[in-house]
Amino acid sequence: MTNYFSTLRPYTPPLAPSSYNHMDSEKIVQDFFHQVETKAMIMSTIDGPLAPATTTTPIQSIMDELDDTNVMHMTSVLRKRRIKMRKHKYKKLRKRTRALRKKLGK
Repeated sequence: MTNYFSTLRPYTPPLAPSSYNHMDSEKIVQDFFHQVETKAMIMSTIDGPLAPATTTTPIQSIMDELDDTNVMHMTSVLRKRRIKMRKHKYKKLRKRTRALRKKLGK
């Protein structure tokens, strides 16, 4: 049993979000569209118009595209519970205000 637990990786919180520069974001978008254009193949049928075909490249996992370390980041349980509670309270507030608006006739 201890051998199994020694193979597991410890929890590492995800990286903090960083702000993007406007010029960098435009370059990222342009690179993305360039990749899409190069991966798409156009095939023509014998008697019909041009039709886009599926690519033959294998689908890569999200982890491989994001980083080279293959580390999967997890959200902590406390953060998940906090988000769930916020969502619950927001829904409760919306329900209460909807009932008040209904009483007022709006």
